[in-house]
Amino acid sequence: MKLFFLQQGKGFPVILLHGYPFDHHLWDPLLPFLPADIHCVIPDLRGFGASIVVDSHYSLSDMAGDVIDLMDSIHLDGAVLAGHSMGGYVALEIAGQIPERVKGLALIASHIFPDSPEKAQERRETSAELDSSPPAVVLSGMPNKLSQDEEVRSYCRYALVAADLYGIQGALSAMANRKSFEDTWREFELPKFILAGEQDSFITREMSDRVAHLGRNVIYKVLQNSGHMLMREKPQLVAEELSQYINLIRRN
Repeated sequence: MKLFFLQQGKGFPVILLHGYPFDHHLWDPLLPFLPADIHCVIPDLRGFGASIVVDSHYSLSDMAGDVIDLMDSIHLDGAVLAGHSMGGYVALEIAGQIPERVKGLALIASHIFPDSPEKAQERRETSAELDSSPPAVVLSGMPNKLSQDEEVRSYCRYALVAADLYGIQGALSAMANRKSFEDTWREFELPKFILAGEQDSFITREMSDRVAHLGRNVIYKVLQNSGHMLMREKPQLVAEELSQYINLIRRN
């Protein structure tokens, strides 16, 4: 399917992949701090924002395929992929499918492991609840877990109200059924980047530490006083860290 997307800047290409249950606006606070010589492509992933679907049955492979089709449509031979949370899973799926076109991998509050059986079941139960109640009700406790910043929490609550039901259910199913990306991570030889939040209650420090110690050429940074919503909590700092990583890739 065709994805809605925005572009900013000209030069070295980077695709910014948002997490669940957000859309391209997740990156808004970050964009003013990125240099103009970085060409940012910022899509709404399948089922989110303006990339609406009418079927909630799809996979991470489908979501990755959409992004690859977008790359083809704008004649993008390669790019750094920077993914937040679920966007990181999509980035890893793309790297597994077309490694020759992935110039770099940046995981922001994300990881490489599959869901535990308990977490996968939790996602399925949440999806079932959504058959009878809206996302803003079923997921009402989520914003307070995502960040300790009240302004960021307010944004998260708004995102839940605006989110498409099928998009949320589709993403829940895709994440629950995803495979391990450990082999993809290990086999990706170019420098890889992990940016984690010290206070992230979803992607724990222990989990990020495990990812950082798998494979070669891993750059690992932890931002203090930050939760799961790094690009909203500390946009300038995240932009600086991401820009440094992109410049490293560009020099290589």
